[in-house]
Amino acid sequence: MNAVLRGLARLVLGEYEIYRIYARDLTTKTRATPAPGVVLGSIGSEDEIQGSPDPELRRQSIYAGPGAQGFGAWIEGALAGVCWYWSSERYRRDRNFWPLEDGDVKLVQIAVGAAHQGRGVGQALMAHAEHEMAQQGSRRAYARIWHSNTPSIRLFERAGWRPIAQVTILKPLGLKLRQERRLK
Repeated sequence: MNAVLRGLARLVLGEYEIYRIYARDLTTKTRATPAPGVVLGSIGSEDEIQGSPDPELRRQSIYAGPGAQGFGAWIEGALAGVCWYWSSERYRRDRNFWPLEDGDVKLVQIAVGAAHQGRGVGQALMAHAEHEMAQQGSRRAYARIWHSNTPSIRLFERAGWRPIAQVTILKPLGLKLRQERRLK
């Protein structure tokens, strides 16, 4: 029955997107405490990502380029996770889903290899990336998370990010209807 209702809703309303928008104040001092055996640092080149044995992590190189800052977590010399931030300029140019001011950054992707999930790698990587972005002068960070991505929502909330809005986009009959609901 549930699948039938979803199918009917998609037929009438078209494709949809529902995201939660999260924010993090980077002016508060944070410091990463890596999990045992995890080395955190900046990604120096795309080769570091392409050398990963994990195909999901190799795909993360699409976020590199001008206006991007990548961070990695390594375990025993192998890339275990990546985190990408985009400057406000790049984000406005390439996506512009959420309004960013100068000094704001967007966490566009965080991924931990399947073999390393559940070991605190994502949490340590986020804290390291936040600290580094603050050191570079960023004041606020934003992220958008698919409304039902429970693992990501938990990760961001444990890391001190707070939900600030929900954005719903409906695409009935070739139209695009967007609703933003700010949270308190």
